[in-house]
Amino acid sequence: MLMVLCFGKASQIIVIRGEESFNIQTENGAIRLTRDAPEEKWFSDNPTLVVDSQNQIHVVWCDEKAAPFHYEYSNFRDLYYKSYNGSVWSTNQKISFGNGTSFSPVLAVDTFDKIHLVWQDTRHNQSEIYYKFYDGRIWSREDRLTTSSDQSLNPTIAIDFQNTIHVFWQEGTYDKGFRIFYKYNNRTGWSEALQLTNASYIAQNPTVASDSQNTLHLVWVDERDGNKELYYKSCQADQWSLTQRLTETDKNSESPILLVDSLDNLHLIWLEKSRIFPLINHIYYKRYKEKEWTIEQQLTEEPSELSAEKPLIAYAKRPDSLSAVCDSFNRIHLVWQDERGLRREIFYMERVGQAWSIDKPLTSDDRHDSVSPMIGVDRNNKIHVIWSEHRHADLATGNTEIYYQISNIPIVTVKRPEVIYHTETETIDIIGVIATSNTPTIEKMDSTETQVNYYQIYDSFNAPTGLSGNMTWKGDSWEAKNVDVSSLSLGEYYVRCFFADHKAIGVSRPSKLFNISPALPSTTSMIPPFVEEFPMIFLLTTIIATLLICDIKILRKLRP
Repeated sequence: MLMVLCFGKASQIIVIRGEESFNIQTENGAIRLTRDAPEEKWFSDNPTLVVDSQNQIHVVWCDEKAAPFHYEYSNFRDLYYKSYNGSVWSTNQKISFGNGTSFSPVLAVDTFDKIHLVWQDTRHNQSEIYYKFYDGRIWSREDRLTTSSDQSLNPTIAIDFQNTIHVFWQEGTYDKGFRIFYKYNNRTGWSEALQLTNASYIAQNPTVASDSQNTLHLVWVDERDGNKELYYKSCQADQWSLTQRLTETDKNSESPILLVDSLDNLHLIWLEKSRIFPLINHIYYKRYKEKEWTIEQQLTEEPSELSAEKPLIAYAKRPDSLSAVCDSFNRIHLVWQDERGLRREIFYMERVGQAWSIDKPLTSDDRHDSVSPMIGVDRNNKIHVIWSEHRHADLATGNTEIYYQISNIPIVTVKRPEVIYHTETETIDIIGVIATSNTPTIEKMDSTETQVNYYQIYDSFNAPTGLSGNMTWKGDSWEAKNVDVSSLSLGEYYVRCFFADHKAIGVSRPSKLFNISPALPSTTSMIPPFVEEFPMIFLLTTIIATLLICDIKILRKLRP
């Protein structure tokens, strides 16, 4: 089944920019976030976004002024920021300064909704990595993270559950090679830079994810084998693992994206680019579960390879600029730009359970190039996408602007799951039933086609315990039997069940509270093993011993 993103109808928003206000209205719910006068020839591109726990959208992009009537980039670029609080967009705010090019911004959000930003900047005549944060009121001062004589490029950032900031980048030169570097900030200041790759080849484009155990997972592009391949290593408690090769092909493996879901499974998406004509790119996927990487899966194929046996395969000619996110149901949402017609457009697909959907175009206009998409997800599992679009109607005055679009996925009410607690074994059984929604427009979720089904255990303070797992369909309900809860402290707990198919998502009501109490002590026999094995011998021995004792007492009394 194809999940259709229900994007709203034409939207209209009033945006205030300096002394000027203007209306934004585009078709299919796409909202234009930037608007420059045609004669200014500003290029707004390279956008990135992140969504905080209050569902506020934070967007950063690059702006530059090109030479008149030319589409060549100038030497001066700055970063700009704006946010959306659910009702109004803020004004544009310039957040990088200096006589250079600010590029490749990457955002992350911590548990306190502080926004963290890294980017590369050429204000000192070579590219260096910079960092700053936004506390909800003002942006902090900039921290320069690198001072190398080489080029520092392509930064990425991750925040773990202890709110430690982890930054990775590539550093070097194209003739001497690039290496991957790393430093962190645990609220006491920035660490020294650690070099993670050592050879003279090119290691580049790092991507990183942090799981619930604060383990760092790193993937990067490496040319040690002659072509570009993907490599992986992890870090737990400051100890880095050995390097592992993830791809082995005659093509170039590029643009990796690494995600981690709520069960600590890793999901890796990347491009395979042809090295010979015809130059066709393909999107690939694999995941890391239970300490093992799965076999890679090709998500796009040639038109001639499409068949009835492969209904969920998308045709791609030149996919590029991948962006992906994982929602609370562990569904993977992927966007990219693709050149299938006269112009480049933005496409979307999702992974629900074990299956990928058919791709869906988010933009479709032969007059415009839509490029550089970025995707985010909020607490309600709504999908937010931004991209850069160049208006070609008038080549002499056209600008590149930033556009934004939001999805609206139906949510189905799910019945309260039943929990049975077995005191003697310290296990529970969970039974969940999919229910219809009270909203008539939302169809009942099809249990046989539901591809996301898992439970999550919470304490009485509504905090996740970290205990979760998949459920199995039993014909009329989803079940998880003999779930070990022995690691939980004494107290009260409840369970929620989560379901999703290609039409909707479902969150159950909380189960009734169940009490974790100590298991009953086992009954230990006080009878020695020998007695239990040979009872008659023990009885005769006891009788004989008793008689002997009586005889001895009688003899003592008869003694003169």
